[in-house]
This record gives sequence, structure tokens and C-alpha cells, in this order.
Amino acid sequence: MKGILKAEDLPEDENLYFKKDFLGYRIVHPHKNEDGSWNYWNLLIGGKRNLMFMIIVLLVIGSLLYAYSHDISIYKEVMANPCAYCPGCENIVDVGDLNLSVEGWNDN
Repeated sequence: MKGILKAEDLPEDENLYFKKDFLGYRIVHPHKNEDGSWNYWNLLIGGKRNLMFMIIVLLVIGSLLYAYSHDISIYKEVMANPCAYCPGCENIVDVGDLNLSVEGWNDN
């Protein structure tokens, strides 16, 4: 299998931390170094393995925000001047001055 090392092939100066979960054993990236100082890379990102996942999540959220703001700007443009987006709209009578009420209308 690719990426699996035997115990005798591991470097002597490197410490590995393992954790067993429902998928088996995995390497844990500790949030503190051996000397007690904080390992900010692992604390904030969770190691190099999670960096790609975080980038993908941020790209999806960013694209959703862009799409939402783009759609809202189009809706505001249409609401400001609906006739600009409706072919043949100049033939429609402007009913903005009529006092229409839906009270009393029934669905018959």
C-alpha cells in the first residue's frame, strides 16, 4: 500500500501521535510542540491534510455569497425599471395610478 511505512523505516527524530477511531488508526497533529510552545499551524488549520478541505469549503461559501449578491443586484435592477427587461412592455397601460384592492375578491 502506498504511504504506509514500517516501524523500522520511521525517522528517529520525529514523533508520531496516533489515534484510533471508527476508521482505524490515524496520525494526530498535536496543537503543542515537544517544547510546550503552541503549534499555530495545527491549532488553526489542523495540519496540512485539512488545508485543502478548508480551501474547498471557503471557495463554496464565497461562490454562494457572490451568486446571491449578483442575483440580488439583478432583482433590484428589474424592480427599478421592469420595462427594460420585458419585450413589448411599451404597449402595456401603466396602472400605477389606479387604486386596486383585493378585498372582496373571491376565487370563483
